[in-house]
Amino acid sequence: MYLANNSIPLENKDIFVSIVGTLTASLAVVIYSILGKNPETEAQLQSKVESQQRHIETLVEQKDAYEAQIIALQSEVIDKLSLAGSVAFDSLFKKKN
Repeated sequence: MYLANNSIPLENKDIFVSIVGTLTASLAVVIYSILGKNPETEAQLQSKVESQQRHIETLVEQKDAYEAQIIALQSEVIDKLSLAGSVAFDSLFKKKN
């Protein structure tokens, strides 16, 4: 029905506007139902994504902390090996002299 060519009588205008408003408001729900989308499901998925993003941030922070620990451990090992090497070199040098 094409309503642009027909005029709506004033006594029926409120009823017509109410019916069109109701249909328009329910149209979004019908479209979501047809497409298989549910606003509650989208909210749940958004919450899950945010939770996983926080978890990823926590894991990245832990990874950075472990990297810092490994770097510190490597520095200590290098220092101790350098000290042990220099002591061994000095003792060999003293034996020759």
